[in-house]
Amino acid sequence: TAANGGNTMTYYWVGPNGFTSTLQNPTITNVTPAMSGVYTVTAAINGGCQNFSRNVTVTVVDATVGGPQSICTLGTTLPLGGNAVPSGYTGTWSIVTGGVTGTFSDPNDPNATFTHLTGNGPITLRWTISGGPCPTETADVVLTLTAGPTVTCPGNSSVCITAPSFPLTGGSPEFGTYTVDGSPATDFDPAAVGVGPHTIVYEFFDGNGCFNSCTYTITVTAVANAGTIAGTPQGICIGGTTTYTISGNSASGTWGTQNAAVATVVGGVVTGVGAGTTNITYTVTGTGGCANATATRSVTVTAPPTAGTIAGVPQSICIGGTTTYTISGNSATGTWGTDNASVATVVGGVVTGVGAGTTNITYTVTGTGGCANATATRSVTV
Repeated sequence: TAANGGNTMTYYWVGPNGFTSTLQNPTITNVTPAMSGVYTVTAAINGGCQNFSRNVTVTVVDATVGGPQSICTLGTTLPLGGNAVPSGYTGTWSIVTGGVTGTFSDPNDPNATFTHLTGNGPITLRWTISGGPCPTETADVVLTLTAGPTVTCPGNSSVCITAPSFPLTGGSPEFGTYTVDGSPATDFDPAAVGVGPHTIVYEFFDGNGCFNSCTYTITVTAVANAGTIAGTPQGICIGGTTTYTISGNSASGTWGTQNAAVATVVGGVVTGVGAGTTNITYTVTGTGGCANATATRSVTVTAPPTAGTIAGVPQSICIGGTTTYTISGNSATGTWGTDNASVATVVGGVVTGVGAGTTNITYTVTGTGGCANATATRSVTV
């Protein structure tokens, strides 16, 4: 009640949470955000002959958060429990602890969650309300980190596409779960997943519900293909050569021979060494457990013929006369011949003089398998 120009004025305040006061200018101590709202004062003059009312909107800015939490390393919190942000202000979550990284589901959401990425605990997260006429307010949530299990994987490996399906094992501790290229799996089937590298992830949860994982690779390799060997001739003489080529092979390979006493090969060039038949090979090495692939092509090596030695006397005969030549040391039956039939002819080794002069009588054994003919000679003078 106050005197005002001879009039008596009485004040009556009402507000949130049952607030009342009859003071003209009341104060409230230890305010909380719950005390925000509209406060109404009514001034009564001369015992109520005249009444006047006015409203005052009060905003109390404070920052509050939920209690401390314990999460697994790399885990995610429950909602952090920040308080609502008054109109005209902005609320933001931040990481206070140095060396820590993580993500908030929404850094401006009071009830955001936090996912830990790197760094050690304890971790302090801060909820900050700022931007209005009141001073900036902050509140902190402290997180305790529980270390996840130590998980190990087998080393990277390779397997042939023809290998049978096999169980996925080797992750430690046991009894975790596997994925193959992102899909849950208990077995690895090379034929089903196909040629190429495949990512295997082993995941394990411990008794605290904490998680860890590791990753390794299984590479599926294709069956080797040696291709096809081509080349002619396939028959050569000792010391002779022929060239073989390869086509259709899946990878570079190596040339080889099954019998180096018959033929050798270098870069596809085959050289005859001794009489006989052998296979020239081209081998592509298999990988990832796949067998080697080998293409073959035969080659026959023939010894050169020997014509032997012609003997016989006399080596001088008269026109119309004869002399007999014989052959010895020849490797095969051959044919008699003359270099000049106008001087002498020969049939079965019997040489007959035809005209005056000198010529050679020949005995020729035909070469086979690429070998040249062999010829022995003996002169005769008519």
